[in-house]
Amino acid sequence: MKTALVHLRLEDDEIASLDKMAGRALNRQAVARMLLIAAIEAVQRNGGRIALPPRFEIAPETTIPKIEMERTSYLNEPHKKR
Repeated sequence: MKTALVHLRLEDDEIASLDKMAGRALNRQAVARMLLIAAIEAVQRNGGRIALPPRFEIAPETTIPKIEMERTSYLNEPHKKR
């Protein structure tokens, strides 16, 4: 898979939100990449249709299977080195 660098401009409060979501284990670029990929996949699943300006909603945690919650709940938490 070939990747390309994309430059984005964000407001200071949006950068602060990315940093908060990243926690100490990730960085803002990793979080932004995950969010952008999820948005692209959502639009593709909708047949390429999107209302402008786009608004995305996060499914309540109760709809996420327990195994997924366990696996993803620690992604932005630091881990001890083994």
